[in-house]
Amino acid sequence: MATWTKYRVTAIAAALAVVLLVAAVAFVGQSFEIEDRSPLTPQLEFLIAGHYQDAEDFFGGVQRRYEVGEATEDELYRSLQLFRTTRASLVQHLSKWVESYPTSYSARIIRSFYYRHIAEQKRGEDFRSETPWYKLYLLDKYLDLAEDDARESLHLSPKPYLSFLNLLNIGMHRGTDEENRKILDEALAVEPGGFLVRRRYMLTLRPRWGGSFASMRAYLDESKVQNIAEPHLRVLEAEYIGEKAHVDEMGHRYEAALQGYRQAAALVPTNLVPKIPGENFWVRDQYLLGVVRCANSIKRLSDVRAELDELAARNTSESYVYSYRGYLYETEGKTGLAYAEYVRAADLNDAWAKSKIGRQ
Repeated sequence: MATWTKYRVTAIAAALAVVLLVAAVAFVGQSFEIEDRSPLTPQLEFLIAGHYQDAEDFFGGVQRRYEVGEATEDELYRSLQLFRTTRASLVQHLSKWVESYPTSYSARIIRSFYYRHIAEQKRGEDFRSETPWYKLYLLDKYLDLAEDDARESLHLSPKPYLSFLNLLNIGMHRGTDEENRKILDEALAVEPGGFLVRRRYMLTLRPRWGGSFASMRAYLDESKVQNIAEPHLRVLEAEYIGEKAHVDEMGHRYEAALQGYRQAAALVPTNLVPKIPGENFWVRDQYLLGVVRCANSIKRLSDVRAELDELAARNTSESYVYSYRGYLYETEGKTGLAYAEYVRAADLNDAWAKSKIGRQ
């Protein structure tokens, strides 16, 4: 009897643990939802209104022009980004689009990117070893959905370049180097001059995604002997140097990180390297922001005035740039200029800047 009672207690405890685990996953799935409040594009409004044919005509038209060589990978990707959102409510509309047009490449690939964006939102930016289990669970859940759609879409277009691109995005999180390289080679067979997949493959090799600097360096050296445009090579080299700077920053080696970020930024001046298609920042700015962060960490903001001014001139969305400019103006006794910078930062919801100008 004692043994049976002990067995029952153990079974009940195990069942309770499962229930609690499921509840915890459901809880964190909701608690860590970050609502997308960006303005709706006309393309997203098509979907929300149920006008799936309009969405199909728009993106399907660009995809067909790309398939016959009348549209570039840049144009194709920019068109895709017009459907970018992480609004939870959109999934029902994307699914209805897929159901209404089961052979539509557009519907499948756009839903695939949507699921991948949700997955990355829930994972966060930390190293995998520092990411909590529940975030990794949600990451895998949505990556499964994204990969299913991406692989299904491969059969729906004679030139499924975006499918390969998103499979590389997914591969950053859980693909092996061999698997990701196979996807890259398949993508380049479709689009020999493709840069977006080359850059994405380089990102899969970063240590934060389980790669190594040796792998990044080897791919950079390989790329240098291929017929790749000079601006594209500069971006790949900057990614390699910038990743080393990132690791130094995370390790609190701020002086080394600052120099690395400056070196990466010097490779991608805005007159040579514009924004990556679909991204909302200049390639150079991600490295300038690193310079600024590291300078602040070692209390040398006055040494990075040029970087702060350049970022502000391009209206960066990072509030701390304006806060730091305000601080520097304040130390120089330029209270009017300082106040104006604090207002810019406060408008971006910077708590410290709000306290400086008395705004709640």
